[in-house]
Amino acid sequence: APLPGYQIRITDQHNQLLSENRIGRVQMRGHAITPGYLFNEPANAEAFVGDDWFNSGDLGFLRNGQLVITGREKETIRVRGTDFYCHEIETVVNEIEGVLAS
Repeated sequence: APLPGYQIRITDQHNQLLSENRIGRVQMRGHAITPGYLFNEPANAEAFVGDDWFNSGDLGFLRNGQLVITGREKETIRVRGTDFYCHEIETVVNEIEGVLAS
């Protein structure tokens, strides 16, 4: 569930709300969400979809107010300006003791 001060919603590709248990785009807003990408207006236009909603790039659904992540819209995740392929992150996570490989 979102922390206090945050909201999460799931939308379709046109940013229309989806009902619970339907997979769509994970969007969030709150006081500590990034204010945007520095000097990158095209990225800001893609990431911010109105009313301060930030499109995370993740896919998922809500069930009883709980977020379930099911995948990514794109094959890369950007961390501090560096792109990582999802399979690279999954490989590292799968090596953590107690994590079952999917």
